[in-house]
Amino acid sequence: MRLNMDCVRDLLLLFEEKTEPHSCLSYSPQEISAELPDYSTKEILYHVSQCAATDMFRGYQEDCSGNFLLSDLSPKAHEFLANTREEGVWNKTKKVAKDVGSTSLNALCQIASGVVSAIIQSKLGL
Repeated sequence: MRLNMDCVRDLLLLFEEKTEPHSCLSYSPQEISAELPDYSTKEILYHVSQCAATDMFRGYQEDCSGNFLLSDLSPKAHEFLANTREEGVWNKTKKVAKDVGSTSLNALCQIASGVVSAIIQSKLGL
């Protein structure tokens, strides 16, 4: 399955909204599908596992049926969301990723950071 950049971002935004200090977030793939109906359960399972594999979660555990727990997003995930929260930045990030032909999660994080840096430099007149 191909990585869907929008699915990754939507999952992280959902989990950011739902996580609370000193508690675990518990989800089944079907529950996430109900909250993010644009994506199939299979697509959600894949993208949750990819986020976990690239250290986007803290305290992540999954059972054999795809149900999972997570305690929080990692600092890496929070930085990614901070850099891509604004739609204009997200759209530029996706365009650059497509233009360079790299849509891995690590590349998306780097591209988003670069897009924000370029915007900051232009605002500062550098």
